[in-house]
Amino acid sequence: MPTRPLTRDQAFLLPPRLDDLVPADHPVRFVAAYLDALEPATWREWDMRGAGDPLGAPSYHPQLLLGVWLYGFMTRTRSSRGLERGCRRTPCGRMR
Repeated sequence: MPTRPLTRDQAFLLPPRLDDLVPADHPVRFVAAYLDALEPATWREWDMRGAGDPLGAPSYHPQLLLGVWLYGFMTRTRSSRGLERGCRRTPCGRMR
């Protein structure tokens, strides 16, 4: 399955970028910076590959999924439904 690209700087019609909606001191920026700083060797060590299988729908990038989980841990959102709700309703959820 192919992997969906991880794009935090994707341009939308209004507002121009997702970064414009998230305050500079928001904790989600810490999570994103932490995950961006990880070396590829760390991802391989954790057995989190970004390449998907060519069959089926595109999978989500492991960095995005780990970011959602870490941010949910920081905000005490433990259920998968709560994480999904946060990703749909808030711009911070989309930035992870």
